[in-house]
Amino acid sequence: MSSENKPMRFPEAGNSHGIQSLWGEYAPKAGAAVRRVLTLLFICGVFASAAGYAGALFRLSVVWANDFRHLHPGLLFLLPVGGWIIASLYKRYKTDSRNAFDVMTESVQTGKPIPAAASPLIWVSTFISHLFGASAGCEGASLMIGGGIGSTAGRLFHLNKEDSELIVLCGMAAAFAPLLGTPIAAAVFVVELTRTFSRSRLLMATISSLVAYAAVQPLGLHPIRFALSAPEYSLTLILGVALIALAGLVCAEALRRGIDAVTVWRQKSERPVWTILFGSAAIVGITFLLGTYDYSGLGVDVIARAFNGQADATAFFWKLALTVIAMGVGFKGGQIVPAFFIGSTLGCTLAGVVGLDPAIGAAVGMIAVFSGVVRCPFAALVMSIEIFGPASLPIFILACGLEQLAIRN
Repeated sequence: MSSENKPMRFPEAGNSHGIQSLWGEYAPKAGAAVRRVLTLLFICGVFASAAGYAGALFRLSVVWANDFRHLHPGLLFLLPVGGWIIASLYKRYKTDSRNAFDVMTESVQTGKPIPAAASPLIWVSTFISHLFGASAGCEGASLMIGGGIGSTAGRLFHLNKEDSELIVLCGMAAAFAPLLGTPIAAAVFVVELTRTFSRSRLLMATISSLVAYAAVQPLGLHPIRFALSAPEYSLTLILGVALIALAGLVCAEALRRGIDAVTVWRQKSERPVWTILFGSAAIVGITFLLGTYDYSGLGVDVIARAFNGQADATAFFWKLALTVIAMGVGFKGGQIVPAFFIGSTLGCTLAGVVGLDPAIGAAVGMIAVFSGVVRCPFAALVMSIEIFGPASLPIFILACGLEQLAIRN
C-alpha cells in the first residue's frame, strides 16, 4: 500500500514519542491549511468590500444615466454617437467584447486573468449605453467589475490558480449583491452560472456577498422588493403558472438565440463600428415609430406598473426585440433586467387571459424568463425568496421545474 493511501495510526496511550511524531507530521499541514483559510478570508473581506462599493457606485451611475435621459429624451437620437464611442474604445484597447457572462465563466473555470482595462471599460460602456437609451441591463457589467477586482487581488497576493479562481468568483458575488439587494441569490447565481459548484466555493461566495452587502448599507441603496401575498392554490393557478412559465421560456430562448445570432453577425463583420451604427439607427427608428421611451434603458418603471396590472400587451415583444438589437450589435450592460421587464409584462398580460392576479403573473413571468435566460434555476428560486418572500415559493418551484423539464426534453 502506498504511503498516500496508508491509514492513520493513532498512538497507544502513554506513548508520548508516538504523539510527538504524529504532531510533527501533521502540525505543518494543519498550520498551512489554517494560514490559507485565514488569508483567503482576509482577502475576501477586504476585496469584497471594495467590490461591493464598486457595484453600488456602478448601480448609482446607471440609475443617474437613466434619470438624466428621462429628463432629456432627445439623447436617444445621439445613440449612434454612443455606439461609435463604445466600438472605438474596445478597438483601441483590444479588449474582449464578448458577453460578460462568457468572459467571467472562462476566467473562473480556467484561471485566465481578466485584463486590467476590462472593468473600467465595461463600466464606461454600460453608462454610455444607458445614457443614450440602449435597451440593456447592468448585471453583466457588475460581474465583470467585481471579477476584475478579484483578479487584481489574485495577482497582488500571488495566489495559485485554484485560489485565484475562487477570489474572482467572490468578487463577482460581492459586486452583484448590492445591484438588486439579493446577497444570497448573488452567491448562488455566480456559482451556478460558472458551473463550478463546490461547498467551499458557495460558502466563500456567500461570505463575500454578505460582507459586501453589509458594507454598502451606509449608501442607502434600496433593495428590489415586491409585495406578493400567498396565493390560493387551485387548478386555475397551477395551469396559469404553467402557461406563463412555458411562455417565459419561449421568450428567454428568443432572447438568448437572438442576441447570439446578431453577435455572430457583428463578429463576422469587417467593420464592427458600422454594425453598431446600423443597430443604433434601427433602435432609434423603432422607438420613434412606437412613440414611447418605455423600452429605453432599464425600464424599471414599466416593471413596477406590471405588478399593478398595467402592461401593454406587446410590451414584452418590443423590449425583447430592442434588447436583441442593442446587446447583439455591441452595447453593454446585461440581460437580466431586460429579462425582468419581458417576464413581468408577459406574465401580467397572460394573467389577465387565464384569470390570475396580475402581480402573481408578473412575478412568475419575471422569475421564469430570468431562469430561462441564465439557465440558473436554483439562483432563480433563491432570488424569488429574497424579492417576493417565501410565501409563494411553491409556484416558483413549479415554474422553474417545468422550464427545466422543457429544456431537457
